[in-house]
Amino acid sequence: MLRGPEEEDLLAGQVGKPAQRDFGEGQVLGLFVSRLQARPGTQFALTRVLRLDAISELQGNLGAKEKGKQSQVLELTLRGADPIATRDTLNEIIKIYLRQNVERRSEQAQKRLEFVQKQLPELKEQLDTAESAFNAYRQKHGSVDLDIETKALLDQIVALEAEIRELELKRGERGQRLMPSHPLMLALESQIAKARADLESMNNRTKKLPSTQQEVLRFSRDVQVNTELYTALLNNAQELRIAKAGSIGTVRIIDHAMTPTEPDSPRSMRVRLLAMVGGLIVGIGLAFLRRTFRSGIEDPEHLEQALDLPVYASVPHSVEQERLGRRLWGRAGG
Repeated sequence: MLRGPEEEDLLAGQVGKPAQRDFGEGQVLGLFVSRLQARPGTQFALTRVLRLDAISELQGNLGAKEKGKQSQVLELTLRGADPIATRDTLNEIIKIYLRQNVERRSEQAQKRLEFVQKQLPELKEQLDTAESAFNAYRQKHGSVDLDIETKALLDQIVALEAEIRELELKRGERGQRLMPSHPLMLALESQIAKARADLESMNNRTKKLPSTQQEVLRFSRDVQVNTELYTALLNNAQELRIAKAGSIGTVRIIDHAMTPTEPDSPRSMRVRLLAMVGGLIVGIGLAFLRRTFRSGIEDPEHLEQALDLPVYASVPHSVEQERLGRRLWGRAGG
């Protein structure tokens, strides 16, 4: 049971189960106690800390530095009053960092997989259309064989068209992450332009073939190109599924945080020594300053040398006598 400052009941729940209560107007109170180890009747004081304040405090107490120059090994430290809670907090930070690293790599594979899966139905429809058209042509005109030269030309055209489609798919996939002016995007555009120029040259050669050969070549090209692209995309989708399931992060945990045997700070002995040395230095410095800025003559010999007169006696300065004198002068004036 969670009670408020006025002992009012705010929330009730069980250990290991999240509890939540809606107070209306967007005010929701939630609490999750994963583990509780205490005697019956023990009460705990809970303090609500704003998210921004908690993050700022954590950032102020968290330290990270590289162990050695360009070693890519990070050492994390966390300061706190409770050594066990500080250890657990630091270990949780390390686990979250590792999990986010793996999730980021898995997310990249997921985005690529989603793009490929969107292309598969379209390519399947194009393949079915090309096969239906080719079958209808053969039923109408009978089977027509291509000569060796035309088959070689067909293989070159199919390879070029497949290359263009694959480059266009890569351009669409990378276009989700990169700007058109990126060097990789510019390189893809250059490759696509060159492949299209070569394909245009091949298509001009097909115009010199007989009309029957041109028709058979066109239908065969559409079927082969769409078949190869569809098969390649199916394989790519399977590879991406495997890559997503087996994503491994680039971060490794070498050592987990451990509870220190003694506090790192403050170190009482060091603080005491520094305080003693600092006080001694400040005291000596003040004494020298006081002596430097104090006016008057302390040695009678200095007075004899300055005035060329003998000194027969010296009367020491008395602060108490000076105070009494001021009181007597005050009464006389009154």
